[in-house]
Amino acid sequence: MVLLAIVAATVSVAQEDPNLVGWWTFEGNAADMSGNGRDGTLVGAADFGEGISGQGLVLYDNGYVNIDGWPGVLGSSGITVSAWVRSWSMGTGDTGSASCDAIVGWGPNVATNRFGFRINAGRLRHEHHGGNVQGDTVMADGQWHHVAVTVEKNATISYPQVVLYLDGQDDTRASTDPDAYNIQAGPDARIGSRATANDRFFYGYMDDVRIYNRAVSP
Repeated sequence: MVLLAIVAATVSVAQEDPNLVGWWTFEGNAADMSGNGRDGTLVGAADFGEGISGQGLVLYDNGYVNIDGWPGVLGSSGITVSAWVRSWSMGTGDTGSASCDAIVGWGPNVATNRFGFRINAGRLRHEHHGGNVQGDTVMADGQWHHVAVTVEKNATISYPQVVLYLDGQDDTRASTDPDAYNIQAGPDARIGSRATANDRFFYGYMDDVRIYNRAVSP
């Protein structure tokens, strides 16, 4: 009965929000729970372990999840990406670091075509090629944190059109950049790595990754 209740709740959430275009709970697999069939494949040193609730994704030594055949949310659509993350360390470089850990990303590294959500120098950072918005709080401390980025439809990469949330609070450093979004199809969307350069690997735990094609409310 408990399992049936969990399944029913999962289906209900997906049905209630048609803008939920991808949802990965990592309960022993990388299946897409949104109902859109955007299942992932674990690549390299990626496994399942402790999650914020039940199981979650564990990434180390250049592991990631490839969302097979899906280029991500494109054009100037609104976007929200949210996840629970627990980053291991505050090292430097791409090995065992929290200096450049990718959470979710997609699109080619050309003009203003790419979408990236990552940890940089221990703080949240969202970018597309040519601009970025940064978080204010060092959060790569080995603890679980809920993180999110929202992008309004037809936005430029400027606050408050783009907002970074840490544990439910606006953590964005105010900035203005006139670069408009025009995200194009490139490599498959990835969780835990930047696809365009096959780098910025996430080291730590991740759970309940969600992508919406709208900017959700606080």
